Amino acid sequence: MFNKIKEVAGKIFGRVTDFFMSVAKSTIGQMVYEIHDTAEKVVENIEKENGNLSNHEKWEIAYSTIKKQFPHIRDAAINLAIEMAVALMKQKMLKRIL
Repeated sequence: MFNKIKEVAGKIFGRVTDFFMSVAKSTIGQMVYEIHDTAEKVVENIEKENGNLSNHEKWEIAYSTIKKQFPHIRDAAINLAIEMAVALMKQKMLKRIL
């Protein structure tokens, strides 16, 4: 039974890995790579300074801040970079709690 679960999990994670690798190799992925450090800093600063705002309001600030610095970057790349930065920030916060 455990082997079957392991096999199914491997297939699922393999597909997810393939998906992320495809995105990473795309133009959007290259743009995300270009702005990822900035996105992480922007998201962390917004949370520190404006933690009481709604998620949408925080996103608007993050988006406009990044777009001003990188006007050539496509919206999809900015959105993905913001979402990834939020996920990383939440992971860091969770590690501190545990």
